[in-house]
Amino acid sequence: MKSTDPEKKAFLFGAGTAVALEYQMRAKRSEEPSKFIKGWIEAFDNMSWAEMASSLDKYYEANPGKTDRLVFDVLWHEMIKPNLKN
Repeated sequence: MKSTDPEKKAFLFGAGTAVALEYQMRAKRSEEPSKFIKGWIEAFDNMSWAEMASSLDKYYEANPGKTDRLVFDVLWHEMIKPNLKN
């Protein structure tokens, strides 16, 4: 919550780049992507970095007792996993 807006977007962009790389590497080898990778793509396909950052901010604002929760934990349990299609 103390990070600047550009820092939040840069973090998400970096994470998104790693996700895209893993997805492409697995596709190149005809391997199934992990649930996290597949879920990231499904959950955030039409979402901007700003929208993702805003969603995370809203989660932490609504849950002040859980501000120690890691960003990837929130992404997985609150945004990706509930929306998995498979």
